[in-house]
Amino acid sequence: NYERAAERHAACVEKAMAWNAQQAKCYSFDITNALKPRYPEPARSRGLQGFAVVELVPNQDGSVRDVWIRESMPVGYFEREALRVARGVHFAFRESENLSTCRFDEYPLSYVFLFRLTGEKPIRFLPRN
Repeated sequence: NYERAAERHAACVEKAMAWNAQQAKCYSFDITNALKPRYPEPARSRGLQGFAVVELVPNQDGSVRDVWIRESMPVGYFEREALRVARGVHFAFRESENLSTCRFDEYPLSYVFLFRLTGEKPIRFLPRN
């Protein structure tokens, strides 16, 4: 029946809009404390450039509860510094409501740290084994 299908569709749209409004507050924040990444010396001495993708879960108070490396290249050079910086981040959420419904465990915040040599041409992008 068309009316019943239209009612179900309207209910789904309403539920999705409510979920989107809820999630919007989850990603409405300022970063109040951020450390500046340092270029790791082993990478600098080898002329390596690269990146590290960090994912993290914030606490209600804005501190970082959990942090991990999702991806990095070259492996073994930039992860430690990216984790150090990510652990020191502090968030100021613009909404004062309870953020427990934000589901950061399922949808963590992601940050990409790019490490590029400035003013120098890299020797190579990946280490040779």
